[in-house]
Amino acid sequence: MTKVTEELIAQFIQMHHRGDSFRAIAAKFEVDPRTVKSWIEKAEKQREWDHWEAVSRQVDLKYLEEHLGMLVRVSIDVQRAVQSSPLKSYREPMVLVAALVEVGLDQTGGLLEDRGLELYSPASSSSTESGDRLPAERLAGKLLEGLMEHEPTLKELLDGWSSCWLKVHKERRDLQDKAKNLFLQKQIAEAIADTLGPVAVEQAMASALSLPGQGHLTAEAGDDGLATLMSMDSTNSRKVYVVQKAAAELACQANEWVVAQLIHDENIRRLKEAYSSLTENVESIEDLGDNIFLRGKPAGTCFLCPKDWQV
Repeated sequence: MTKVTEELIAQFIQMHHRGDSFRAIAAKFEVDPRTVKSWIEKAEKQREWDHWEAVSRQVDLKYLEEHLGMLVRVSIDVQRAVQSSPLKSYREPMVLVAALVEVGLDQTGGLLEDRGLELYSPASSSSTESGDRLPAERLAGKLLEGLMEHEPTLKELLDGWSSCWLKVHKERRDLQDKAKNLFLQKQIAEAIADTLGPVAVEQAMASALSLPGQGHLTAEAGDDGLATLMSMDSTNSRKVYVVQKAAAELACQANEWVVAQLIHDENIRRLKEAYSSLTENVESIEDLGDNIFLRGKPAGTCFLCPKDWQV
């Protein structure tokens, strides 16, 4: 009996594709027809398997390219978030990151919509009444989680940046309290001191941190007697306090003195240190984000990557 080898099986398959019967093939090679039939069927099944395996890998590759593209987009949004000034309106730092990543989903070229998902449909918006998150918010969270799984260093840097961001806000609030007390020492009315405190702190920070001017207070001739206008909202009512000319000039003089006190090292040192640490974290995140963008993909894999893919 002829020994069946891989070379012989290849000849079985070639003759079968030409139209030869199992019996004819068996007679030529002096083997049992059942043996020929068995090997050819096995080969056909394997070929079909290989075909669908190749198709599956092509689908996975397309998905992987789209997935990595979305993560590159997320890394850009993370950079935009950390570059936001902590000196403006207050927001929780990671809430800010998540919000910008969510907005960035609109920059995916309709990819998610092409998959049949309405990110901001009217039906989905009503679900927030029960506390459910919108699809865009949920997906943004998963993408951010995936990016940090690809790049564990990014998670560490974001944790450090978040901590520094909160520290800057704490030190800023403490300095504003100190500024208010300094204004009160100069016999400035408490309502005025509440408003001028943040302005003086912004001026001190602009000077001490080499930032563009953040605030100003002027009382120029011909300004119809107004130096500053303060408003407080309370149940849709507004109370407006107008500072007349003489009081405005006094407030200006006090402001100069308060700013001079605030920029003393013992007063602003901790804020400067917190802001310096924040800046260092921002630069590290920018550097990592630049590398991701230039590579065209993050390193490693995440729970969203196709199984067994190494990138």
